[in-house]
Order: sequence, then C-alpha cells, then structure tokens
Amino acid sequence: MSWFVKHLNWTWVFGILVIYALCFIAGLIIGFTGTEISDEAVGATGYVIYIPAYYVLSGWVIHQKGRSLWWTLLAGFIFLPLWLPNYRKREN
Repeated sequence: MSWFVKHLNWTWVFGILVIYALCFIAGLIIGFTGTEISDEAVGATGYVIYIPAYYVLSGWVIHQKGRSLWWTLLAGFIFLPLWLPNYRKREN
C-alpha cells in the first residue's frame, strides 16, 4: 500500500500546500512576463488553478476513505476530508 493511501490526511495537507505553491508560482510568472495585467487577473488565475485542483484532491481523498463523492460538495466550505473517518479497510 502506498504511503499516500495509508496517510490520507497528510496527503491532503501536503497536496493543499503544493496547490498553494503552484498558484503562487503562476502568479509570479504572470507578474514577471512584463505584460499589462491587473492584479485582479493574477488573482483570478490563482483561483482558476486552485479550485479545480482542490476539488480533485479532495475527491480523491474522500474516495480513498470509502465515502461517496457527494461529500465533495461540502469540501469547499470546511476542511471536510480531514474530519471524515476512513471507512475503507486497510491492508497491512
């Protein structure tokens, strides 16, 4: 069994940190291209990256925990994947 499947909560936390880093790097790249882009456009680009990546990561973690993917509808409002217990039996 993979470390990521064994430690789903840590996988989610590290995944969120990677997503934040990607959004930050994308903002830096857009900011340093020298084009006339407003700060709002740079922020919107971060959200365009963050929101789908967040839901894909949360959906994967929720699915690995043996839960219905309907739980991802609530994942945007709270840190739901961390609170859900694991219903899938672990293989040692």
